Amino acid sequence: MTFLASACSKTLLKLQKSQIEYQKQIIMFRINTVGKEVDAIEAQYDSDSEGDLEDNLYYQQLRRMSETLETQNSGFEDQISLLDQEINALNTLTTNGIKSSCGLTLSGGS
Repeated sequence: MTFLASACSKTLLKLQKSQIEYQKQIIMFRINTVGKEVDAIEAQYDSDSEGDLEDNLYYQQLRRMSETLETQNSGFEDQISLLDQEINALNTLTTNGIKSSCGLTLSGGS
């Protein structure tokens, strides 16, 4: 029965990990998109040589958004790492439980 509970827990953890990995992919896409916009604005300011990027409110908003997205991405990576550790612990528990519960008993016949 313990193996069944362990298997269910492991399946649930893998599902949670998949959902977080999906969310991480979305965040990575947004980070790339924002990064391209920031690069385009910086290139425009480099070619114009007029004005200051610090005065561009849209640029500042994109920079803050990029920082926020990077923080979210880091949080997802931490969550994925913790879930991996829990999944590995359940794998070890299951493996050790199988080895200890499956023994061969030889009895001598008389």
